[in-house]
Amino acid sequence: MNMLDDEDDQSFHATRDGYSHLSDVEWDAVEQMGSTMGIHAVSVMLEALNRDAQHATIAKFIQMNLTQPSHHFYLRGCAVSTAHEYETPLGNIVLDREVNEKLVDSGKFATMSMDVDEDEHSIEMHLPFIYQVMNGREFTAVPILVGNTKSETDEEYGKILAPYLESDENLFVISSDFCHWGPRFRYQPHDSTYGEIHEYIKYLDHQGMGFIERLDAEGFTRYLEETNNTICGRHPISLLLHSILASQKLKYKLKFVKYAQSSACMRYGDSSVSYASAIVYSEP
Repeated sequence: MNMLDDEDDQSFHATRDGYSHLSDVEWDAVEQMGSTMGIHAVSVMLEALNRDAQHATIAKFIQMNLTQPSHHFYLRGCAVSTAHEYETPLGNIVLDREVNEKLVDSGKFATMSMDVDEDEHSIEMHLPFIYQVMNGREFTAVPILVGNTKSETDEEYGKILAPYLESDENLFVISSDFCHWGPRFRYQPHDSTYGEIHEYIKYLDHQGMGFIERLDAEGFTRYLEETNNTICGRHPISLLLHSILASQKLKYKLKFVKYAQSSACMRYGDSSVSYASAIVYSEP
């Protein structure tokens, strides 16, 4: 059933323009996905969310780490919000207190103070667009703040979150940037074998994206240890991979559909941030 009218705002509607590299199966996944990895500068995620809003009946909209790893507060595990609603310029989004309580009752999730919740910035980048894409339909949100987790704890969190991932009533959104390169980030590796600096950054990012697409959580961890690539959402990505691996019901695939850099670095004084968008979908 199409939940959106043809007269609705077309500004967020996905088209296949710019995605010709995707197979028919992969494009279908964009239209009917169960999870997406978004970036601070949201683009593909919006298109995919809009398609999902058309094809799914979403009762609970699980937003896993839309706040990314804590930028201002040290946290070893995960935490959920204690707020009742999040305010956006377009309207308020109701948080799912029932799911929050279940996660806290598991003994693995802490709660954020209001100050910590308000200080995190990436949630503010996503929520207005999500509100727009949902187009007036009722839904609830479960923002999860992911701290400095370890591989073994990621596996535990994956087992807790896997049943939510398997439910067609839920949609996971994972937020992360990729490489932050430049003097202000104190990260400036370059191997001229791969060309200009921006070309090396692309090579470096795509190495990590390869592990993620292969659902190789251990390989992704090793990659981060070896390269120290400044992927700020490394821990939420790891949680997603472990949630997929813990699933007992569905077989998932992950596909990156967009990659970009904020600027093309040519000199050591330059800076850039990389962005990538991916979808997760289940095979028949």
